[in-house]
Amino acid sequence: MSSDTLYGRLGGYDAIVSVVDDLLARLKADAQLGRFWQHRGEDGVLRERQLLINFLCSSAGGSLMYVGRDMKTAHKGMGIECAESGSYAYGGWPDIDELYRKQLAETDHAKREAMLHQIQKTLHERTRFAPIYDFFWPSGIGPRVEEASLMKIDPFPWSAPLEDVRLKRP
Repeated sequence: MSSDTLYGRLGGYDAIVSVVDDLLARLKADAQLGRFWQHRGEDGVLRERQLLINFLCSSAGGSLMYVGRDMKTAHKGMGIECAESGSYAYGGWPDIDELYRKQLAETDHAKREAMLHQIQKTLHERTRFAPIYDFFWPSGIGPRVEEASLMKIDPFPWSAPLEDVRLKRP
């Protein structure tokens, strides 16, 4: 198994089977999603499991070939919509959800595009940007350090500039 593909880096067939088995067990037990597996025969569930394994292996660059239907066709008529609440959704805004539903039903290309631009604009305006700080100060402490240079610049608790830190000679 070559690790130059995503399939190889994931651990190959056995690792994907393990992930699929874990995922399906959790999905079947979920209060919101478990309904899709109720009243299904064991052979249908096993076929679906194998199709999912084949899909993931094929998508990751493995040698298995997915021969199932495309996702849109496979899920048609199941009443699946964009989740607004529950364990698989977080942070939605009702007005954006409503715009999303409207654009899904819109047949006019220009109107649909305008709604998508409105969704993008609203999301951009509501996105919060915050700087990311890395509170790491090179402190020059350890068995190879001759003089730690801590507190040379009072009142700063970190070491002096790194050029002032001296290492022990071997």
